[in-house]
Amino acid sequence: WLQINTLLVTLGQNICKAKSKCENCPIEKYFNEAKIFKPDVLVCSLSANIPSDDFEQDIFVPNLAKFINYLSDDNKNTKVIISSSFFGNENKNKAIEEYAKINSASYVYISDIAKNKENLAMNLFKHRGIQIHPGDKGMKILSERYLKEIYRFI
Repeated sequence: WLQINTLLVTLGQNICKAKSKCENCPIEKYFNEAKIFKPDVLVCSLSANIPSDDFEQDIFVPNLAKFINYLSDDNKNTKVIISSSFFGNENKNKAIEEYAKINSASYVYISDIAKNKENLAMNLFKHRGIQIHPGDKGMKILSERYLKEIYRFI
């Protein structure tokens, strides 16, 4: 889904197939309109759907860089905010945090949110895969953490 107005682009998209190592993500296919928008602030929450057992930092990090560079190349002043894995994989989090440090991006730790079942959508959906995503309380915490970083740039 994609929503654009003069102030904000809201975009949610799974760009890699489930159970994929995400080696050849079709970034241009899904994110061209967001690139044209030339974001001032880019907030990324990535890696949740990459299976922990299949995570390979040497594949993930170059594709992460490709993704962020694609969206920010036309605006060299783009501020990047990137979060840890919601589902809390230490290898993923380490790779993302390291990328953020090297590339002067803000890093937001969110893995702790999923550890508390009160933050999840457990009673809102029948499908187990959906239940383990953030519910209203978890979304509120996520928004507060992201906004704290966004406010630093505006």
